[in-house]
Amino acid sequence: MAAPHVAGAFAILKQAKPSASVGEILSALQSTGVPITDSRNNLIKPRINVKAAFDALTGTTGTPTITSPTPGSTLPGASVTFQWTANGTPVLEWWLTIGTSVGASSVYNSGSLGTSLSRTVNGLPINGGQLFVRLYFRLSQGWRSTDVQYTAARAGAGRTHKGW
Repeated sequence: MAAPHVAGAFAILKQAKPSASVGEILSALQSTGVPITDSRNNLIKPRINVKAAFDALTGTTGTPTITSPTPGSTLPGASVTFQWTANGTPVLEWWLTIGTSVGASSVYNSGSLGTSLSRTVNGLPINGGQLFVRLYFRLSQGWRSTDVQYTAARAGAGRTHKGW
């Protein structure tokens, strides 16, 4: 029964912003979804949050979100620039962590990023494993966060060998 729900959510979002591309709507749904762990295989996928996706897509004040690389995608390599938006939320400070499990900072911990809306991270693993990015944002009421899952690039992916 997930397909009708996603189709309905897509229709609502397309009506809210007719100029939005399929990719923009997909990104809004993925980046604002609530991370849910499948206990059978420990994979984490976002459960759609239509209100948060609507806010992100229309620029209405909403939850800050990572906009690039596309949430849920495979990262392009060991060096990646992450970008995010406040979605109208009055963010005072940002912090970015990357780990091999939700909430971990075993791969990268930015420290305070001030009010910057992007950060290039070097030395990411290229083993095809799962990476979990947590974007912390400080509001006047305290710290909050949003999580996004990515697949690490694979070493040598896309390369071809001549003579084969």
